[in-house]
Amino acid sequence: MSNKLSKEQRIIREHLLRQREVLVRGGQQERRLLREDGEQAVTSVQDEADLSELDLQTELDLALLEIRTETIHLIDRAIKRIDAGIHGICDGCGGRIPAARLKALPFAEQCVDCANEHEVHTGRRRPALWGAHAPHAFV
Repeated sequence: MSNKLSKEQRIIREHLLRQREVLVRGGQQERRLLREDGEQAVTSVQDEADLSELDLQTELDLALLEIRTETIHLIDRAIKRIDAGIHGICDGCGGRIPAARLKALPFAEQCVDCANEHEVHTGRRRPALWGAHAPHAFV
């Protein structure tokens, strides 16, 4: 980490590191519970309805783990961008990403216009990554 980071950049970086730690710890706990639930399910499945419910719950748990992993990846990229001095610079147009957008989405790599343009050209929206795990805004 560069000593030349502004106070705001250091605050954002520290927030991202704390959020990353929360996500990593939560993921470890989710994987442990998923493993324990799987072991317990082997003995408790009574019929096809139980098996179907178990399959659905397992799919949901795995999807949440995937979202958590992707969010950690985005946080890691944001930290690298901060350290490189390019956090807050849009990858699309090279302009500044508005502070309000960075406050809401600290790992944003594009301004709203470029992100919308990306969605139009790719035909898909970027996933909502947090659900109940939305990071708190900076003060």
